[in-house]
Amino acid sequence: MALLEVRNLSKKFKGKEGDITAVDGLTFSVEAGQIFGLLGPNGAGKTTTIRVLATTLQATDGTAIIDGHDIIGEPEAVRATIGVLTTDIGLYDRFTGRENLEYYGMLYGLSGERLRRRIEELISLLRMEDFIDRKAGKYSTGMKQKVAIARSVVHDPKVIILDEPTSGLDVLASQTVIRFIKHAREAGKLVVLSTHQMHDAERLCDRVAIIHRGKLVTNSTVQELRERTGETNLEDIFLKLVNGDREPETLDRNTREKTKEDAGSKRKIAVVLRIASFIVILIGIVLSFTLTNSTWGTVGTALIVIGALGAMAAKIFLKKLRK
Repeated sequence: MALLEVRNLSKKFKGKEGDITAVDGLTFSVEAGQIFGLLGPNGAGKTTTIRVLATTLQATDGTAIIDGHDIIGEPEAVRATIGVLTTDIGLYDRFTGRENLEYYGMLYGLSGERLRRRIEELISLLRMEDFIDRKAGKYSTGMKQKVAIARSVVHDPKVIILDEPTSGLDVLASQTVIRFIKHAREAGKLVVLSTHQMHDAERLCDRVAIIHRGKLVTNSTVQELRERTGETNLEDIFLKLVNGDREPETLDRNTREKTKEDAGSKRKIAVVLRIASFIVILIGIVLSFTLTNSTWGTVGTALIVIGALGAMAAKIFLKKLRK
């Protein structure tokens, strides 16, 4: 039986010109004892999917079942079953690493000897002995990431969701995190790994799901993807599936053209703002010097100030665009 089952999951956000679909009808299932890669370019919908599974966002349509619990109908039970590491490390700088783990452990209902043993186990697994009793505010990025991972699994969840767990880490810290992920799989956990590190995904993941523009492109083993695409490494497989027949150079050119269009539109807005600001200044000058009424004089002065601020803002914005 699948430990994680995603059923036609969708998430839409309200935009100025209508709904924006971030996740579009995802369906897949994963069993325990696996590392499941969730891959995709920036903006593909990976983080939104993770937040919906973690019950911090509510799905627009569809649902997911985690260890028999529905994310919509049983969010509290789901949160007790999963451990989630996001890109927001979320440690208390004035606490030591150990105190952070004790605090989050108590939030999950752990206490006494059970909590102490679990913290010691995590300290050993993630090799935190040298710094765990120092204030977290003085930690390096790698140290903070290790404690953040420990915090997310302190309650020993069946499902572990990791969003970019090796991002910004040096080689040694990355290897420690990778060993921890492998240990979790060996312990029968399900690890959902969202990463841009294709090398890590290729050597760790039992299966990978590639998401593009909110849709599921594929859900396969790396070997199946090699046979399907004729490529040998996951990065080339990823590019081929996401880009289709378009070469990366074509995509880059399209991106550059879109960037130029956006910059042109922003420049036009800044120019219009600057012209409008000068008109407001002129109106203010006219009111201040042609009308003797003190009220109109005050209004005129206010318009001059507002216009000057607008003109200054437009000038700064145009200068940034030129850079």
